[in-house]
Amino acid sequence: MRRLIQCVQNDNKNVSVQKTIRDIKKAGFDGVFLQWYDKDLPFSQEEQLKLCKKLGLTIEFCHLGYKGINNI
Repeated sequence: MRRLIQCVQNDNKNVSVQKTIRDIKKAGFDGVFLQWYDKDLPFSQEEQLKLCKKLGLTIEFCHLGYKGINNI
């Protein structure tokens, strides 16, 4: 079964993250991947996760930040 996913962008200047997530669902996508970086966002990653789940979007993966990547 083919699934469609889309990236949730956190840096849109004219569109809120909430609207982006709702529009992804409205456009017919099944899931998303989230950008999960170490920075404060007006709509936090946890809030994004909750909204995606509420709308029935599958979280395919979260793209983690790379700060301190060499310390793994």
